[in-house]
Amino acid sequence: YLVLYNLVESTSRLYLGLIHTSLVNERVALEETTNLIRKVVLDGFRKRNPSERFISDLTDIRTQIMSECYDDQKIFSGNVDAKFIRELSAKYGFRVPKTCYGLLEVKTRRNNLAHGKVSFVECSRNEAEETIIIFKDHIIKYLTSVSSSIEKFIREKEYKLAKKESHKTC
Repeated sequence: YLVLYNLVESTSRLYLGLIHTSLVNERVALEETTNLIRKVVLDGFRKRNPSERFISDLTDIRTQIMSECYDDQKIFSGNVDAKFIRELSAKYGFRVPKTCYGLLEVKTRRNNLAHGKVSFVECSRNEAEETIIIFKDHIIKYLTSVSSSIEKFIREKEYKLAKKESHKTC
């Protein structure tokens, strides 16, 4: 359960980080992004107290805000399941499958282990090995779909405004 959960959280953390890395590496200006991405960036920036280094090195606000806004430690904290990933996808604008068989159970058991509510022996005493294998198969299929969706989101630059949207006037 711990290994499966860590696979889910680390994959989610990696791919969400790739979105932010793409924004920084491509030097995307905030005004070039979709409203969803603007909200994510500005919320992240607002929650962080800009570092002294950020202030003293202020030369390219475009990349510095994008870099400063993402703090994966505040996003991921043992709470990743299909609902959480759906909420992230709604915030960013990429698509993910609605559910993942077994993921909520894996998260719950991982949290029970992590918080000392159950021992390792108690956690899987009554579990058939086949159940864990079925969970693993479903989770890997789900993560593959999430990964593909985020890769497409990045490749097709879906975080940017469409040409016709960027020409709107107030």
